[in-house]
Amino acid sequence: MEALRGGRCDMVRGRVGMSRGWSLLLTALWTLYGVAGAQPSVTAQYGEDVTLDCTFYHIPGVKLHRLNITWKMHRAEGVDLLVHSYYGQRDLWRGQHKAYWGRTQLDPEGIEKGNASLLLRAVRVQDEGSYLCYVTSELRTSSQSFSLAVLWEREMESPIVAQLGQDVTLSCPFECVLNLQPLNITWKKEEAEGPDLLVHSYYNGMDTLERQDVAYKDRTQLHPERFPQGNASLTLRRVRSQDEGFYICHVQPELGRFSVRMQVTVEGFVSDQPSPVWYYAVCLALLITIFIIVKKYRLLLLRKLRFWSQWKQQEGGEQPEVNTFLPPPAGSFPVRHKTFLFPSCLHMLGVPSSAT
Repeated sequence: MEALRGGRCDMVRGRVGMSRGWSLLLTALWTLYGVAGAQPSVTAQYGEDVTLDCTFYHIPGVKLHRLNITWKMHRAEGVDLLVHSYYGQRDLWRGQHKAYWGRTQLDPEGIEKGNASLLLRAVRVQDEGSYLCYVTSELRTSSQSFSLAVLWEREMESPIVAQLGQDVTLSCPFECVLNLQPLNITWKKEEAEGPDLLVHSYYNGMDTLERQDVAYKDRTQLHPERFPQGNASLTLRRVRSQDEGFYICHVQPELGRFSVRMQVTVEGFVSDQPSPVWYYAVCLALLITIFIIVKKYRLLLLRKLRFWSQWKQQEGGEQPEVNTFLPPPAGSFPVRHKTFLFPSCLHMLGVPSSAT
């Protein structure tokens, strides 16, 4: 930075033809006005235009013939990128980095009023970073720096329909970069009253669920294998009726800030119901139980059915009908069966002995 400042001052001295004393004065002014305030942060919407403000000292009515304006993007590693250059009352496109071709503009009328603000069109995720504005003139040399953050916001038009008791996947696309290590993902559910509910959180390569809302415990999952494709989708298991509402996904990779808002509607009964598999299991168990009971006690049931049918016929004075379920005629039984077996069985069924 010091080398750049010194080079800039030497350039001004060589072009204007100033004395050594005036050069020292400019160096002092550089030190005094080198950085105009703290580095502000500017947020730009992805795909839209943004203006980076930069002002410099001027005297109304005085035209600066040696005005030099340079915009650069600072990189922690490597050489800074030349974003825009202005000198001799015109733009200089030579040396401009190709990432900014056709996307930068200064305001000529603003320059005459001490305004060197830069218009950056169609903001990209790669535009995020630190920007430097250098201004040198016959009057003063100054610089300003800015931090540009790119925000990509999107709201899904159609709601996501989830089935009660089933799993659903909520999609959250973002623009992927090579380095996914600093990737931060946050899923939240909007609340009409009070703070939003934390559905899921991912930070520095791992899930951080200490502050996860209890309603979503053990029901959410991210898919890290999809991150390289720019997909931060969330799987919500065993959907409940209370899960209905608006969800927001925030993704912060190395560059850019991505936000997706979506509505989730739940179809099914009002209250949570178990899966239909349970109904089938219960019905099958009930049928098996009935089959076992009938098989075990069928002889006893047939005998009671025969006795009950005969008793009803005797009570009504009718002759027993011949069928496979009724016993043979009473005369075919030995006497001991008539005097011993039938009274005891009728007594067991609650029939008076006089009915025999």
